Amino acid sequence: MRTLVIFFIILFSETLCAQAPSSEKHHSERTFSEREKDARAFLDSAQRANDPVEIAEAWYRLAKLENNKMNFLESNSNLLRAIRILEKRGPSYELGRNYYWLAINARKMKNKKSMFKNIEKALSIHYASNSDKGKAMIYGFLSNLYEDHLPLYNDRDIFQTDNKKALFFANLSYQYALKLHDKRMANDMQILIPRLSKKANGMKNQQHPMELDLEILKIENKDAHILYSLDYSRYLAQNGELEKSFKVLDTTRKLIEQFMPESRSIQEFYEMAVADYYTRSGDLRKAMEHLTKYNEYRIQGLLEDRDGAISELMISYESEKKEAVLKMREQSLKNIRMLLLVSSASLLLTLGLCIFLFRLYKKNRSIGRKNALLLQEQNHRVKNNLQVVSSLLNLQANMLDNPKARQAIEEAQLRISAMVHLHRQLYENGQVDRIDMDRFIPDLTESVLDSFDLVGHVTLVSEAGGILLPADTATLMGLLINELITNSCKYAFRGHPDPRLTIRLSNEPGKPFQLSVKDNGRQHPDLDHGASFGSRLIRMMVTQLDGTSKYTYHNGLEFLLTF
Repeated sequence: MRTLVIFFIILFSETLCAQAPSSEKHHSERTFSEREKDARAFLDSAQRANDPVEIAEAWYRLAKLENNKMNFLESNSNLLRAIRILEKRGPSYELGRNYYWLAINARKMKNKKSMFKNIEKALSIHYASNSDKGKAMIYGFLSNLYEDHLPLYNDRDIFQTDNKKALFFANLSYQYALKLHDKRMANDMQILIPRLSKKANGMKNQQHPMELDLEILKIENKDAHILYSLDYSRYLAQNGELEKSFKVLDTTRKLIEQFMPESRSIQEFYEMAVADYYTRSGDLRKAMEHLTKYNEYRIQGLLEDRDGAISELMISYESEKKEAVLKMREQSLKNIRMLLLVSSASLLLTLGLCIFLFRLYKKNRSIGRKNALLLQEQNHRVKNNLQVVSSLLNLQANMLDNPKARQAIEEAQLRISAMVHLHRQLYENGQVDRIDMDRFIPDLTESVLDSFDLVGHVTLVSEAGGILLPADTATLMGLLINELITNSCKYAFRGHPDPRLTIRLSNEPGKPFQLSVKDNGRQHPDLDHGASFGSRLIRMMVTQLDGTSKYTYHNGLEFLLTF
């Protein structure tokens, strides 16, 4: 019996240690309804504050209240809620305490496997968190479990007693009590250990220790005091002290009515103790009445357990459903965050690439402008140099007496003049690599006509259709046109009353370019097979343009080039 007393002291020590002596008395004198109301209010406050630790503490308090009502399944459900919160924070005394209470509930429901599983889990957590208080509590529980005495739990049909194990665990609990400076627990163990030593050595202890600790229990915990009193009453009845047993029962009844009127478990133990008293005293009718009440409480407990099981299943289902929804939402949020991260990275990469390309564009444009300026300057210098060469040739021609030599130099001047016009247009028009043939052909033609004093005398028709040609192609075209106009001036327009010159450059979609140079004068010499330098130059230009040419004569000579 003594071990049971100490077990209940340990069982309720957590609440007592957390409060001052004045508040302990106030707490123990309050009814279950008041305690449950306060626990619910504490839970609401913790949930509003969104404090996980406080929420877990609230579920733990509600679990203890449900345990006192014998609603073990509902108690387990509340403990599991607290465990789910605390496990995220790692090993702690509070987490091990919740597994400890799961073990207590399992013992009351006679589930040996679950009890030992939860006790082992609680003990491993207390070792991981280095909680001496938790270890002392677990070893006290194991000492009570293995001691050979008349238990209130009525569980000896499934648990084998072993006083040596009980003594071993009691010594461990005592060592931790000394380490914690817990005088009350140490004193309890000092009383318990000698009795266990006697039992372990085969000696019987007939003295019930209840009377030694009754005053301590009255001060420290009314719940434990009532349970001790009921146990003590049964002990007295079994040993024939019926009058003393009745007095203890009467005193206990008053305590129950004052402090624990709503506790079904206490009422159940009370009816069992009263039935035992009347059975020992020979009043079987009253014993049957109280046994009937005892069975009613038991049936009520089974019904509540059934309802609790259904409620636990529903809670478990709803919890799993909510967890599944939360996991889906969490996964969805992760996907969204990942998408935003990838999008942000892509945006930053795109922005960086745009900045890089923009800077590269600006740099290239600046380089292009510089190159264009350099090229314009180069064309300008080439034009000037060609003009210098042309002037030198002109000076040289003026000094020659041979007409053929002078003519050759003058023709060279005309060819140089064609290139001068081309380079002048390159730097004046801002086109560094393109020649506007609508401007180039008239300028070139007038330059040649001017050298033969035919400007204003020859009617010029020039059509180029806005065609732009690359500078290299335009150079070849300029030399070719220069030779053709020179031939017309030399052979076709001499003595002609109304000379006419028509130059057309066309390019129809999908077809090659065509150049037509036609005059209305006399037929020229055989230019297709001529041996003069001009004829050979024309054939060279046609070849370099990768084209074909032909001469026709009808009211004038026409040169047609296709390239």
